[in-house]
Amino acid sequence: RCEAGTVLPGQPADKAGVRAGDVIVQWGTIPNPVFTEIVETIQANVDRPVPVVVERNGKQIDLVVMPQRPFHLVGTPKAQVGIAFVNEDARPIVAQVADGSPASALKMPRGSQILEVAGTPTGTWFDVLHALRAAAGQTITVRYRTGNVEAEGRMTVPSSVVDALNLPPLVLVTSIAGENRLTQGDEVLRLPAVSAIQGLLEKHKGETVTVEYQTAPDDPQIHRGEFTVAADGSNTDPWQMRVLLLPPSNVPFKHAQTLVRVNNPLTALGLGARQTGSVLVEMYRLVTTIAKNLAQGDTSTVQHVSGPVGIVGFAVERAKLGYVELLSFLAFLSVNLAVINFIPFPVVDGGLMVFLIIEKIKGKPLSLKTQMVATLVGLATIILVFVLVTFKDITNMLS
Repeated sequence: RCEAGTVLPGQPADKAGVRAGDVIVQWGTIPNPVFTEIVETIQANVDRPVPVVVERNGKQIDLVVMPQRPFHLVGTPKAQVGIAFVNEDARPIVAQVADGSPASALKMPRGSQILEVAGTPTGTWFDVLHALRAAAGQTITVRYRTGNVEAEGRMTVPSSVVDALNLPPLVLVTSIAGENRLTQGDEVLRLPAVSAIQGLLEKHKGETVTVEYQTAPDDPQIHRGEFTVAADGSNTDPWQMRVLLLPPSNVPFKHAQTLVRVNNPLTALGLGARQTGSVLVEMYRLVTTIAKNLAQGDTSTVQHVSGPVGIVGFAVERAKLGYVELLSFLAFLSVNLAVINFIPFPVVDGGLMVFLIIEKIKGKPLSLKTQMVATLVGLATIILVFVLVTFKDITNMLS
């Protein structure tokens, strides 16, 4: 079920009396709603009262929330209530059972609490997940309670490449049968996405394929295993990977920090140079990624690009954290500008370097007309990008 993780002050939910930690028992006319159902109800009831029932400290409370659209400079924004929803992790209460899924064989109503899986008591969703993982490929009994009535049913937990190869939770699958991507119509699925794993395995039904993977994102070693795909495709869904393990929301965590201290100025200069070099490499990788994505029609990474207004906003945020954070940000900004300045594009120094290389190869410079046209096109492009990112930054700031 959904739980109110954060409630923004002054927003419709806060005015209605919703508090962080409240479990959504009913939203509108939907009992035990899932996130998508809550969102659909919010959009369908702009400026109209929506009855909501929440559970707080074991008691159910009736509230009325009125979704509202925030101000937006351009376009019509989606309605909001000011809640950041999380999943309830205290009890394994079922919000919805997907039709056609293995769990649908249980005939378990919405709102049921899972009590036992394969003979193992389940007090939390973590218990349910571990019990299901251990039962992969088996038919098990699940006991649950709906209201005051207890019942049980049997379901078959499907096997998958995860349990067959004993893959760890943070595994990154890099190749299946020598392929790392799958084209479906206009969409390209790339590993290690779960959808790409399932699609590539379905492509090889009834075959034994080689699966290459890394046990963790920071593990450089490539591991290999052989996996036999069932002819009916019953083991192509790596369902264990679609379950995200998160810590309970009430457990406080702090960022891990490592202090690097040197007493020799020359050593400090060397350390700074290495750090700058690392940032340079990452910046060039980012620029390359953005260029590749744009060439393939993917503009999602452009959303992370900011102009002067966004940069000032970041600088203000860093300044609030202290002068060290501000100086670090300014140093990062300087490296960023150096990378952009050396992109092989007219107007900037990188474009001039390209002209000089062409002159060296040809033995003579490009014609003045060609240089002027390239410079004007580059200047117009930079001005256009400047206007677009500034507009985006202002729009984000106002929203």
